[in-house]
Amino acid sequence: MNTQMSSVLTRGDSTPVVLKGTQQFMGKEIPVVLGGFGENCKVVTDKMVAEIHNMQAKHVRESINKNIKRFKENIDFIDLAQRVGEVDTLDLLLKLGYSKQAITQAKNIYLLSERGYAKLIKIMDTDLAWEIHDKLIDEYFQLREAVKQQVRKLTPLEELRLLYQVLEVHSKEIESVREEVTGVREEFQDLKDNMPLFGEESDKLQAEVRKVGVAILGGYKSNAYNDNSLRGKVYKDIQNQLKREFGVERYKAIKRCQLDIAMEIVQNYKAPTVLVTEISNLNNQMRLA
Repeated sequence: MNTQMSSVLTRGDSTPVVLKGTQQFMGKEIPVVLGGFGENCKVVTDKMVAEIHNMQAKHVRESINKNIKRFKENIDFIDLAQRVGEVDTLDLLLKLGYSKQAITQAKNIYLLSERGYAKLIKIMDTDLAWEIHDKLIDEYFQLREAVKQQVRKLTPLEELRLLYQVLEVHSKEIESVREEVTGVREEFQDLKDNMPLFGEESDKLQAEVRKVGVAILGGYKSNAYNDNSLRGKVYKDIQNQLKREFGVERYKAIKRCQLDIAMEIVQNYKAPTVLVTEISNLNNQMRLA
């Protein structure tokens, strides 16, 4: 990733919008944009959304405009077209890949927060849109490796202090909690168990999905496995089974305490008849050849 700061946009007391460079995403080079809704908050432009979803920017804007009541300005979106006359805005937009003609003609140029992007995906509501959404959350919005390193570096004392910070927000009885260290540790363990899967745990579950999927397809060398469409159907059906079992939109939202159950569900997964038939027919073609 190129992390050199390229441009800054400021307005009143709002957080500056900073173009810090680019990163690879799904074979495309996309800009890394921070700010607008909070310091170091990653954001996306309507142009970025259009490029990664293989659509035109004007259609992204139309989807937002048709559902504008669902979006909150300065929380879900910022309209950069209304700020073109301000210092550095034009320069930022040009560096983000907008042409001068597009900037001049556009009635709106939207900058979306992670929350705003999620609302847009709900409006799109297609399997492909959700798949790209999940990848963008993991690979762009969230700094997963940095989070994991921070968790590994926490000492037991630091973990206890972190718990105290949470309790200070939700409880006025922090003094009594300090006197009951055993109770604090039990509550902290419960907090850890009910957090979403850590990155390494999510990777472990994903690896199990792939392992089971490969076995169902007949192995890496089978016709069924090497058929991208069929392989994708099997993986997606396993993932959908996990989503149904735990009532989540993304299987990575499964709680840490449910990891063993999730692994067991995957290991005991049985493909539906329609997929079994399709796999069998395709693999039989290899034997008859």
